[in-house]
Amino acid sequence: MAHLTATGVTVQPTDNRPRVTGSVFLDANGNGSYDLGEGLSGVTIRVAGGRPVAAFASGGFTVVLPRAGVFHVTASGGGLAAPITQTVHARAGRNVRLEFAEP
Repeated sequence: MAHLTATGVTVQPTDNRPRVTGSVFLDANGNGSYDLGEGLSGVTIRVAGGRPVAAFASGGFTVVLPRAGVFHVTASGGGLAAPITQTVHARAGRNVRLEFAEP
C-alpha cells in the first residue's frame, strides 16, 4: 500500500462564480437583524433568469450566480406577506450577503 504525502500544496477553488447567501426572517424583535428562531421556512429564492432555490427551514439560503453582474433576487412564499425583490452587484469569486426581513 502506497502512502502519499503532500506538503506546501495550495488548492485553488475552480469555481469562482459569485454566490448570494443570506436569510429570510420575521424580525420579531424589530432589531433589523436575524436572530435565532426568526427564520422563515417554505420561502423560495429566485434570481432573474435562474432556477428557484428553496430556503432552509432556518430561513438560510445560498444561490450560485451564473457570472458576475447585476441581478434581481426575489424571496416569495412561506411566511412572507408579499414577494420581496432586491438588487445585488456580484463580483467573480465573491459572496454577496442578502437579508430579506418581514417586519
